[in-house]
Amino acid sequence: MTPAKRKKRVRRPPFWLRPVSALTVVLAIGLLLYTLVLDVRPVQGDSMEPTLHEGEWVLLLKPGFALRGPRYGDLAVFTPAAVGDAWIKRVVGLPGDVLHAEGGQLYRNGEPVSEHYLEETTPAFSAIKAWNSEYLVLGDHRTNSSDSRELVIGAIPRNHLHGKAVYVIWPPSAWRPL
Repeated sequence: MTPAKRKKRVRRPPFWLRPVSALTVVLAIGLLLYTLVLDVRPVQGDSMEPTLHEGEWVLLLKPGFALRGPRYGDLAVFTPAAVGDAWIKRVVGLPGDVLHAEGGQLYRNGEPVSEHYLEETTPAFSAIKAWNSEYLVLGDHRTNSSDSRELVIGAIPRNHLHGKAVYVIWPPSAWRPL
Protein backbone atom coordinates (compact mmCIF):
# COMPACT_ATOMS: atom_id res chain seq x y z
CA MET A 1 0.00 0.00 0.00
CA THR A 2 1.10 3.49 -0.71
CA PRO A 3 1.05 6.08 2.00
CA ALA A 4 -1.94 8.38 1.93
CA LYS A 5 -1.35 11.70 0.22
CA ARG A 6 -1.49 14.65 2.49
CA LYS A 7 -3.21 17.79 1.41
CA LYS A 8 -0.97 20.78 1.64
CA ARG A 9 -2.61 23.78 3.17
CA VAL A 10 -1.78 27.16 1.78
CA ARG A 11 -1.08 29.57 4.58
CA ARG A 12 -2.84 32.81 4.03
CA PRO A 13 -2.05 35.97 5.92
CA PRO A 14 -4.53 36.99 8.60
CA PHE A 15 -7.64 38.72 7.33
CA TRP A 16 -6.63 42.13 8.70
CA LEU A 17 -3.27 42.00 6.91
CA ARG A 18 -4.66 41.52 3.39
CA PRO A 19 -5.75 45.18 2.84
CA VAL A 20 -2.44 46.38 4.27
CA SER A 21 -0.54 44.19 1.78
CA ALA A 22 -2.63 45.48 -1.13
CA LEU A 23 -2.15 49.09 -0.01
CA THR A 24 1.61 48.56 0.25
CA VAL A 25 1.74 47.24 -3.32
CA VAL A 26 -0.33 50.15 -4.62
CA LEU A 27 1.87 52.68 -2.80
CA ALA A 28 5.05 51.02 -4.07
CA ILE A 29 3.78 51.13 -7.67
CA GLY A 30 2.72 54.77 -7.22
CA LEU A 31 6.10 55.72 -5.81
CA LEU A 32 7.87 53.92 -8.66
CA LEU A 33 5.72 55.75 -11.23
CA TYR A 34 6.32 59.10 -9.55
CA THR A 35 10.06 58.51 -9.32
CA LEU A 36 10.61 57.25 -12.87
CA VAL A 37 7.75 58.57 -14.97
CA LEU A 38 5.82 61.47 -13.44
CA ASP A 39 6.53 64.72 -11.67
CA VAL A 40 4.49 67.75 -10.66
CA ARG A 41 5.80 71.31 -11.08
CA PRO A 42 4.33 74.71 -10.20
CA VAL A 43 4.00 77.48 -12.75
CA GLN A 44 5.88 80.53 -11.54
CA GLY A 45 5.54 83.90 -13.23
CA ASP A 46 3.53 84.91 -16.27
CA SER A 47 5.98 84.14 -19.08
CA MET A 48 3.73 81.36 -20.43
CA GLU A 49 0.48 83.37 -20.47
CA PRO A 50 -2.10 82.68 -21.92
CA THR A 51 -1.27 78.94 -21.98
CA LEU A 52 -0.23 78.61 -18.32
CA HIS A 53 -1.01 80.86 -15.37
CA GLU A 54 0.94 81.49 -12.19
CA GLY A 55 -0.24 79.23 -9.37
CA GLU A 56 -1.20 76.35 -11.66
CA TRP A 57 0.56 73.01 -11.27
CA VAL A 58 1.44 70.88 -14.28
CA LEU A 59 1.94 67.15 -14.62
CA LEU A 60 5.30 66.37 -16.15
CA LEU A 61 5.99 63.21 -18.14
CA LYS A 62 9.68 62.56 -17.44
CA PRO A 63 10.34 60.16 -20.32
CA GLY A 64 8.30 62.44 -22.60
CA PHE A 65 11.32 63.03 -24.83
CA ALA A 66 13.07 59.66 -24.36
CA LEU A 67 11.46 57.78 -27.25
CA ARG A 68 11.25 60.78 -29.52
CA GLY A 69 12.94 64.13 -29.14
CA PRO A 70 11.05 67.33 -28.47
CA ARG A 71 8.85 68.58 -31.29
CA TYR A 72 7.79 72.06 -32.25
CA GLY A 73 5.18 73.33 -29.81
CA ASP A 74 5.96 70.94 -26.95
CA LEU A 75 6.05 72.47 -23.48
CA ALA A 76 9.44 71.47 -22.13
CA VAL A 77 10.52 71.57 -18.51
CA PHE A 78 14.23 72.25 -18.23
CA THR A 79 16.88 73.75 -15.99
CA PRO A 80 18.95 76.55 -17.53
CA ALA A 81 22.61 76.17 -16.57
CA ALA A 82 22.82 79.75 -15.29
CA VAL A 83 19.66 79.63 -13.18
CA GLY A 84 19.23 76.36 -11.30
CA ASP A 85 15.39 76.38 -11.06
CA ALA A 86 13.20 74.37 -13.44
CA TRP A 87 11.38 76.41 -16.08
CA ILE A 88 8.59 75.68 -18.53
CA LYS A 89 8.84 77.09 -22.07
CA ARG A 90 7.66 76.18 -25.56
CA VAL A 91 10.03 74.39 -27.95
CA VAL A 92 10.26 76.50 -31.11
CA GLY A 93 13.64 75.39 -32.47
CA LEU A 94 15.16 71.94 -32.97
CA PRO A 95 18.86 71.13 -33.50
CA GLY A 96 20.17 73.04 -36.51
CA ASP A 97 17.32 75.57 -36.60
CA VAL A 98 17.90 79.31 -36.81
CA LEU A 99 15.27 81.67 -35.35
CA HIS A 100 14.77 85.39 -35.68
CA ALA A 101 11.84 87.78 -35.41
CA GLU A 102 10.99 90.96 -37.24
CA GLY A 103 7.81 92.93 -37.73
CA GLY A 104 6.07 90.95 -34.96
CA GLN A 105 6.60 87.63 -36.76
CA LEU A 106 8.78 84.68 -35.69
CA TYR A 107 10.82 83.06 -38.47
CA ARG A 108 12.36 79.59 -38.38
CA ASN A 109 15.02 78.91 -41.01
CA GLY A 110 13.70 81.90 -42.97
CA GLU A 111 10.06 80.71 -42.99
CA PRO A 112 7.28 82.38 -40.94
CA VAL A 113 6.01 80.31 -38.01
CA SER A 114 2.27 80.07 -37.28
CA GLU A 115 1.70 80.35 -33.53
CA HIS A 116 -2.01 80.08 -32.71
CA TYR A 117 -1.29 79.99 -28.95
CA LEU A 118 -0.02 83.60 -28.83
CA GLU A 119 -2.13 86.64 -27.98
CA GLU A 120 0.62 89.10 -28.92
CA THR A 121 3.26 89.56 -31.56
CA THR A 122 6.88 88.55 -31.10
CA PRO A 123 9.32 91.41 -30.45
CA ALA A 124 12.16 91.63 -32.94
CA PHE A 125 15.38 89.76 -32.15
CA SER A 126 18.43 88.82 -34.20
CA ALA A 127 19.21 85.29 -35.29
CA ILE A 128 19.85 82.55 -32.71
CA LYS A 129 20.88 79.01 -33.60
CA ALA A 130 20.44 75.60 -31.99
CA TRP A 131 23.51 73.42 -32.50
CA ASN A 132 23.66 69.62 -32.23
CA SER A 133 21.50 68.27 -29.38
CA GLU A 134 20.25 71.77 -28.48
CA TYR A 135 16.75 73.23 -28.51
CA LEU A 136 15.45 76.78 -28.66
CA VAL A 137 12.63 77.69 -26.29
CA LEU A 138 10.45 80.79 -25.98
CA GLY A 139 7.76 81.81 -23.53
CA ASP A 140 4.26 82.44 -24.89
CA HIS A 141 4.20 85.92 -23.29
CA ARG A 142 7.03 87.12 -25.51
CA THR A 143 7.31 90.63 -24.09
CA ASN A 144 7.86 89.26 -20.56
CA SER A 145 9.88 86.06 -20.89
CA SER A 146 13.46 85.06 -20.21
CA ASP A 147 14.24 82.38 -22.78
CA SER A 148 16.62 81.35 -25.57
CA ARG A 149 16.77 84.94 -26.84
CA GLU A 150 18.95 85.82 -23.85
CA LEU A 151 22.62 84.95 -23.99
CA VAL A 152 22.55 83.73 -20.37
CA ILE A 153 19.87 81.14 -21.26
CA GLY A 154 20.57 80.44 -24.94
CA ALA A 155 19.95 77.08 -26.55
CA ILE A 156 19.03 74.30 -24.13
CA PRO A 157 21.12 71.10 -24.27
CA ARG A 158 19.09 67.88 -24.52
CA ASN A 159 20.43 66.60 -21.19
CA HIS A 160 18.93 69.67 -19.41
CA LEU A 161 15.39 68.74 -20.50
CA HIS A 162 13.52 67.06 -17.63
CA GLY A 163 10.44 66.14 -19.62
CA LYS A 164 7.25 67.32 -21.22
CA ALA A 165 4.43 69.18 -19.45
CA VAL A 166 1.26 67.32 -20.44
CA TYR A 167 -1.60 68.36 -18.13
CA VAL A 168 -2.65 71.12 -15.74
CA ILE A 169 -3.69 69.36 -12.53
CA TRP A 170 -4.21 72.26 -10.11
CA PRO A 171 -6.47 74.02 -9.39
CA PRO A 172 -9.26 71.59 -10.31
CA SER A 173 -11.14 74.31 -12.18
CA ALA A 174 -8.16 74.58 -14.58
CA TRP A 175 -7.77 70.86 -15.41
CA ARG A 176 -6.83 70.55 -19.08
CA PRO A 177 -4.41 68.81 -21.39
CA LEU A 178 -1.53 70.83 -22.79
